[in-house]
Amino acid sequence: MIQRLDEGSPPIGEERTSTSARARCPTCGARRREEVTCSRCRSDLRLLLALEARADRLSRDALSAYNRGHYRTAMACAGALVRLETTPTALRLLAVSALRAGDFATAVRVARRAVALAGNAGSGAPSGP
Repeated sequence: MIQRLDEGSPPIGEERTSTSARARCPTCGARRREEVTCSRCRSDLRLLLALEARADRLSRDALSAYNRGHYRTAMACAGALVRLETTPTALRLLAVSALRAGDFATAVRVARRAVALAGNAGSGAPSGP
């Protein structure tokens, strides 16, 4: 029996902690609140919030498609998610969707990228595309 991605595995976005990019203002680095402007520098965060909402929708859509057995659709949603927000979890979702869709070359390439990104997460080194 194939395990659904949401059973016993961390939810998409779990690696976002209080020190993650989503938790901070991209302009000044202040801890963000649930407001459309930064409390410190007053930067307008509406476009950023819209992109984050789009990434959340894509991750839900990819998981839903994967769990229904629509692996190509899951792959497309996960690919769009990775283009918006490259996280180890998003890369793993893309890799497993590609694997189940039979696109082994993509699965291996993306899995290697996920491992490299996860390895760089603790070093403070920037991760490239």
